[in-house]
Amino acid sequence: MDQVTVLCVDDDPDLVALTASLLEDSNERFETITETNPRAAIKRVHEQSVDCVVSDYDMPEMNGVRLLESIRDEFPDLPFILFTGKGSEEIASTAIAHGVTDYLQKDTGNEQYELLANRVSNAVAQHRASQRAGNLDRIRGLVQDVNQMLVRTTDRQHVERRICEIIADADPYLLASIVEIDSNATGTGTVEANSGEDKRTETDVHVRTSAADSQKTTTIDKTDLDSVVECCPVDAAIESSSIETATRDHTESPATTFDSDSLSCAAVPIQYDGQLRGVLCLVADRGDAFDSRERNLIAEISEDLGHAIYRIELQDRQQRFERIISNLPVGVYRNAPLPDGTLLEVNPALVEMFDAAGKDELLGRPFRELYADPADREQFVSKLKRDGIVHDMQLEFETLSGEQFEASVTGITTVENDERYFDGIVQDISDRDTPAPERTAIPQQIQPDR
Repeated sequence: MDQVTVLCVDDDPDLVALTASLLEDSNERFETITETNPRAAIKRVHEQSVDCVVSDYDMPEMNGVRLLESIRDEFPDLPFILFTGKGSEEIASTAIAHGVTDYLQKDTGNEQYELLANRVSNAVAQHRASQRAGNLDRIRGLVQDVNQMLVRTTDRQHVERRICEIIADADPYLLASIVEIDSNATGTGTVEANSGEDKRTETDVHVRTSAADSQKTTTIDKTDLDSVVECCPVDAAIESSSIETATRDHTESPATTFDSDSLSCAAVPIQYDGQLRGVLCLVADRGDAFDSRERNLIAEISEDLGHAIYRIELQDRQQRFERIISNLPVGVYRNAPLPDGTLLEVNPALVEMFDAAGKDELLGRPFRELYADPADREQFVSKLKRDGIVHDMQLEFETLSGEQFEASVTGITTVENDERYFDGIVQDISDRDTPAPERTAIPQQIQPDR
């Protein structure tokens, strides 16, 4: 078990000091703080991270049950043990009704403090296990929320921002950011969201990823974010291509507005097909954050995000390519392999070249129907099957309206996903009176799109 902070409350200064001292002697992981005033104890719980409260019952102004009730209003699951010299069934029943974790009557001798230490240790262990289980359930729900968002989104900037917002708004995490990687192996990015009252904090982050100089430089306008960036091991995650974690102790750094004494940070590489596309940084105020089960879940988020970024980039490239093909002044086509040979894709220039009313008049039509001379087709197909490419072959074609024209054709065999296609470029070189697309030089070689 990690360090356990125990708040001891008793109006008798000597007794509360004795209880704190003997608890620390009983368990080296215990760190105690004391209060003699119940109202000061309530304030302490709000200001400092506490794992368990051990309180006397009979105190002026507010007894132990009233203290329990006040703490339960804000911290319903915080372990609370009533350690009292006044033992009665009525007190025990009232304490149980208000959600006390355990009830122990004071006795003589040091054995009672060993028993109290065991009760504290067990209560904290059960509480932390319950918290971990709850956090894992919330993270599983987070994975589903992220997946649903990724399916619907086609813009990378929007994807990254929404990922950060969804994660930061979830209970297990305080902040989320994505550090993008540039071509010089230097991480640059933006802290996109946080889960405090101010849900969005825009600030530049620069992270040096060189093994020789791993010091990170930041431009931050909040001490909270400064602590986060300094503790997040982005450079180590880039170098190892795996999740790296770190903890930042607030006692060793300037004060922040976080409730916890320490921050746990995880740097999660965003990868797909062996290519690093960024680093997802997560910050939690849990000392037990990022165990093996949690790592597996956030790895799922990272993998899904990496695939989504790849899909978006692929769609962007395809759209740019399609725009280029659509604007080319020469005919471009793809047809199925023989013996079918039907047209699968055509650009506007090819539609105009064959006097078609639109793409639908050409798509699905066997390409052989467009040859004016069947011998030309046999010559072209034979060379294409033999060499895999045909360059600047002059052939006779016939438009859908019956007009013949001469064209220069370059074709290539393309294999995609184990399927073979024929791709080609057609340039009208006849002197037809009908408007023809502007002529352009045919490239010396066309490489298949892999």
